[in-house]
Formats: sequence, C-alpha cells, structure tokens
Amino acid sequence: MSLCDRHRQAIECAETHEEQVETLIDIVSRQPDSTFEQLLDALKATNQTEAVDIITETHKESVQKHAVCIMYTDDNSADYKTHIIISCVDTLKDRREVLTERFFKKDVLSSSSLLH
Repeated sequence: MSLCDRHRQAIECAETHEEQVETLIDIVSRQPDSTFEQLLDALKATNQTEAVDIITETHKESVQKHAVCIMYTDDNSADYKTHIIISCVDTLKDRREVLTERFFKKDVLSSSSLLH
C-alpha cells in the first residue's frame, strides 16, 4: 500500500497515535475497496495477523461480552467493564488500540516500511 506524500504527512502530523490511526482510517475509507485490501495485505506481510483478525472480525467484542456475562451470571450489580477489570483481561478494543499503535510505530512511520 503506498501513501502519497500528502497522506503520509497528514498521518505523521497527527498529535497522538490514536489520531494517526483515525487519519489512516479516514484516508483508507475514502479510497476504493482495493486500498483496504492492500492495508490488510501489508498487515499480513508484516506478520500482523492478529491485527487483521481484529479488523475483519469485529464480532469478537460481542463474543467477549457474552463470555463475561456467562462467567459472572451471579453478579448482576457490576457492568461489563467492571467484570473485565476483575478478570484481569483487556477489552478487545484496548487490544486493538495497542496493536494499531504497534503497527504504526513499526510499519507505517518507519522509513523502511512496506507502506512507504
């Protein structure tokens, strides 16, 4: 996936990694579907298969929520986030953010990146 200088600069100028992710998503969302496929291919080529799974299988979050509900059926007083904290696990949303940040640091902003 190649980014024009203007798009690369827009991503690099974003103040936080979260804003960089939002900028990339915004850029990709305005492109043909093939651009999204190129992003997925770049993730796969850099062994970011977990990121590909997260991006393409957003239903995993609902599976996690359902599993937490099953685990804590006796405790109706607490919500999903509280149960996640008690379980000492990250939400899938938090994991996606960590993976996206790692991807950006390693593969997008690197001068030797496949996306360069």
